Amino acid sequence: MVRIRSIEYGLYPRSEHVRLSISKWERNALDHKSLGKLMDAEKKEILKLFNQSGINFYTDPMINWQDILRMVASLSLDTPFEKISRYRETNTFYRQPLVESYPRMGEIREEESTPDSHLPGSMYVSDNSDHYMYFLPGIESIVNMSFLSPELNRDRVMDSFLEIYLDLIKKHRMKRILLFEPYPDSHFYEGNSDIFGSAQVFYVRYGLIDEPFSKSKDARPFSLIASNEKELVVAARQSEVPGIALMNAQNTYLENPEKLSKSATKMSSALKLDEIFVTHTEYFDFLPLVIANKKVGILGKVGE
Repeated sequence: MVRIRSIEYGLYPRSEHVRLSISKWERNALDHKSLGKLMDAEKKEILKLFNQSGINFYTDPMINWQDILRMVASLSLDTPFEKISRYRETNTFYRQPLVESYPRMGEIREEESTPDSHLPGSMYVSDNSDHYMYFLPGIESIVNMSFLSPELNRDRVMDSFLEIYLDLIKKHRMKRILLFEPYPDSHFYEGNSDIFGSAQVFYVRYGLIDEPFSKSKDARPFSLIASNEKELVVAARQSEVPGIALMNAQNTYLENPEKLSKSATKMSSALKLDEIFVTHTEYFDFLPLVIANKKVGILGKVGE
């Protein structure tokens, strides 16, 4: 019998109450501290929903990040943002980080929050359960989604972000991480092996390539998440427990949990796997909250 477990990650839709509160904050009718407390409280409620729905592993809902890069960029760059850019082939956008000097570890200051940066509230709110994962955008994607000043060395920029990540792992005592790589390089960034050796890493990487993660270190993620059945073959070879994105987080169609389980079982059996993770494409922020909540409920019924 194949063991199937579920994963939820990334930006989650905001409630109407949160949206209205953000609007008040933008009009200076609500102060930073009050909105920050509201954000953290809302995150706790969403984490409770994930847990009660039966999701095996989930990340912070990131409702105050604005996009997948904004909080990390605010933490590490002197002049964090430039223009608005389209995110992949979607109708959503992100603010492109502006890298004019080598990134370094800073602080997230609530009083410095602006609509163009991150919103008030904690970078991470953990429920201290064994199900919780810390979210980090992949280093390759941060660099590929940013504007780098021509005088900077790209490899050194990547290594600077790696140092920041290793500091964050220590600071927050991260035991489990979801590393999200929507804009990867054609080859693996070797520095990722240091992250793999520091925590249990679930690596969502678009366009998997069948090559070693490091030429000098025997390091790999705990789970490599595939986008399709062909990539699952690579994920099975390159990680301890592979995963696959079977639920579509970009449309409102409500999948059947039994069909998702059967698909995962069939794919696992073909590769003679004992266990597999099932997750979604992209993240649920593309959907209305009511639909996202229903999809979480469905995902929680897949597997265990």
